[in-house]
Amino acid sequence: MKKFVITFLAVITSIYPLYSQFQNFLIEEKNLSPVSYQLDYENQIFSKSLFAKIMLWLSGDNVQSDENLMISQWSDISSNKLIAFQTKPTRMPKFLKEGINGFPSVSFEGNTNFGDEDIITVNYHPAITTDLEFEDNTKKTLSVVFYCEDLSRKQVIFEAGGAISGFNIYIEPPDNLYFGIYKEWKRIFLKLQITPGLHLAQLEFDGSKFRGVLDGKASDYKSFAGIINDVSGTGIGGASTGARFHNFSTGVTYGHHFSGLISEIIMMNDCNSASSSKVIYDYMDKKYNIYGSYPYNWNKSSEADENELIQSENQVFQIINNNFEKTVNLIIDEDDFCKIETFDMNGRLIEKIYNGEIKANFEYNFNLNQSLYSTGAYFARLKGDRNLISKYFSIIK
Repeated sequence: MKKFVITFLAVITSIYPLYSQFQNFLIEEKNLSPVSYQLDYENQIFSKSLFAKIMLWLSGDNVQSDENLMISQWSDISSNKLIAFQTKPTRMPKFLKEGINGFPSVSFEGNTNFGDEDIITVNYHPAITTDLEFEDNTKKTLSVVFYCEDLSRKQVIFEAGGAISGFNIYIEPPDNLYFGIYKEWKRIFLKLQITPGLHLAQLEFDGSKFRGVLDGKASDYKSFAGIINDVSGTGIGGASTGARFHNFSTGVTYGHHFSGLISEIIMMNDCNSASSSKVIYDYMDKKYNIYGSYPYNWNKSSEADENELIQSENQVFQIINNNFEKTVNLIIDEDDFCKIETFDMNGRLIEKIYNGEIKANFEYNFNLNQSLYSTGAYFARLKGDRNLISKYFSIIK
């Protein structure tokens, strides 16, 4: 019996070489009890209570492949046991056994054509986003370790959800990394400057406010109520459907896929700077030798958003059926000069409906020219000097 126990512990140590090193680091850093980090559950690295909050965990250590071969899937090691996959053999990303700082990584080429993006997709799962039709303020911390050299074009690194609601991290040239969280026309996008090389990006939403962290530097925070249901999947190295960007534009993954390496992604339904978010950050920071100290303080932004927009709940912007016709029904809170247009889910303009002054607190109705639409999903957008609103709708013929 004694011989068996010694052999078992030796196997555990070989499988999880980072465990003892990181456990000692945590105990030294936060004076945590070693009892909470015993090898008594599957994960072996984080405490059992923290591991239970992880909804998606993709680690290069868990990819089963030989060097420089295309991979069809990336298995999730959270308790959800999800699978990120790419079904097109010619466009699968490559596996590197010694990628970021010698750790296994997934390499995305990023210069493909529409329809051939080498992204990996996780099917919709409510634990990653939500299945609620009203604002869900579940806490979220998304952490990604990546390496990139090309900052010359827009690139989606990660997006959970689609054009309606969700959260994402993407590169915007010439030198910005954007962190986004959005619900229909309500959206918060925060940016930090980025340089070519290795990075640890962490998106944090504590249920009421939202911020981004890049290599130890934190953005200011903005208030946000929460996301709603969007049945789109999660895109790794690109967006699984239509991506949402800070300027309110949407688009499919063409031209927005990632070029670089991703080694590890942890998405957790919790956000606590004193414990869980910091523990995840410190683990990735130490493992990949990034060394940007976790920023504890959340600092309220003193500046308004760019082109501060009215986002009142009293406004009305909806698509209604009116005698078998689709009608845009509109009421806004302040006088504005507005343009109303419709787009398909690829962001292509379908119809210019109106361009002119809209008076506050008056009801407006504009009929759609249904001959321009085929069966499918669309969105209408009102854009003015003080207003920016969108609404999704479908056409069935």
